[in-house]
Amino acid sequence: MKWFIYLTSIAACLGAGYWLGTENNNAYERPSSNIPLSYTPANTPAETPAMTAVTPASKRASPKTKISIETLKSPAGQTIPDQFLLYLSLNQYHEAVSTLYNTESVSTDYRVLKEFYIRHVLDLLQNPKVNKVNLDNAIKTYLASFYDDTDMLLLQASYYMALLFYSDAINTLQLANSYTYNPEQTNMIIQTYNNMIKTIDILLSQRGEWARLTDIYRHAESAGLLQDADRFRLAEIYLLKDERYFAEEYLSALANNPKWKTKVAALLPTATKTEALQKHVVPLKKIADQFIISAQLSGNDTNLLIDTGASITTLSKKYFESIERRSQFSYQHKQTFLTANGQVSGEVYTVDTFQIGQYLLNNIQIAVIDFPTSRHSSGLLGMNVLRGFEFEIDQKKALLHFKKNTP
Repeated sequence: MKWFIYLTSIAACLGAGYWLGTENNNAYERPSSNIPLSYTPANTPAETPAMTAVTPASKRASPKTKISIETLKSPAGQTIPDQFLLYLSLNQYHEAVSTLYNTESVSTDYRVLKEFYIRHVLDLLQNPKVNKVNLDNAIKTYLASFYDDTDMLLLQASYYMALLFYSDAINTLQLANSYTYNPEQTNMIIQTYNNMIKTIDILLSQRGEWARLTDIYRHAESAGLLQDADRFRLAEIYLLKDERYFAEEYLSALANNPKWKTKVAALLPTATKTEALQKHVVPLKKIADQFIISAQLSGNDTNLLIDTGASITTLSKKYFESIERRSQFSYQHKQTFLTANGQVSGEVYTVDTFQIGQYLLNNIQIAVIDFPTSRHSSGLLGMNVLRGFEFEIDQKKALLHFKKNTP
């Protein structure tokens, strides 16, 4: 397995280096880091240890055409591996995957054939631009039958990296992580992610694309892949962009960690005062006995009534339809909601960013319902947002004291 972890890590960086070298030679110089930009094939499959445990056949999606073992016995006396290699050399991936599917119960043959297939994809990844069609077919055909195969999912992520499709690469790692069933696979995914995010950081930093780099890290956070080193790096970027509030948010999560405490203090001396960083105060507008808070949904300013009885943050249909920038509101489904006036039908959306005070939240669900609101607010701030904070309302001063809950 170690050889594959190494090769996967190389492939993650190989494609990005090759693509950028051929397409943008005049745009910038290659990174001066030690990230490998070439790949040397490993030993023959017979000398390579078995890769991963075989996933039970009951979990597999059968290929459209199954090839029987008898069919594979060539009149010329070709062995199954010989025929399999012929399929790969002719880029006949459906036939190759069908063969692999039919030999899954024979662990020795299956492992050998799988290693042949993996090696073939790695060879194609040496020149991803030229081999794009074959890479698409080889990877997608394989995953159509072995959808949860960690090895191939990592290669798919590496392929997306070679095409500079960074978000797709992260999404693939998130999918692979959802299928892991042993620590070894988890470590493979983490190591591949670390290599990828390092490569992305180097390339985008060289270009000064700080906003895009920030988005990549926040996307990794949403995918559950963000590491402590990434949080520290995000803080550095936010300070570089003079966005101190967001930097403090990430540094506060590291301030009490002995491994990071010294680095946090060196980057931002006041960051060691964890309480000062975590506690925030937001002014509220008091209307009778109700309190209104200002927020931003995907950059759109809005005022919301704080309602601890609402399970989900809600917008009035009238206000929602008045928003000009709704491209970042992703429709999810229709739903029936129980309100003080009875059951009403509404729609659920996911908004990419939701800012409350100095905190920027990602992928927050909201409900859009046709209900009357006052001229002071456009909806309700519900518990799906509030439960992420410890909060207290100072009713006399109309202030909201809150801090984010520790994960």
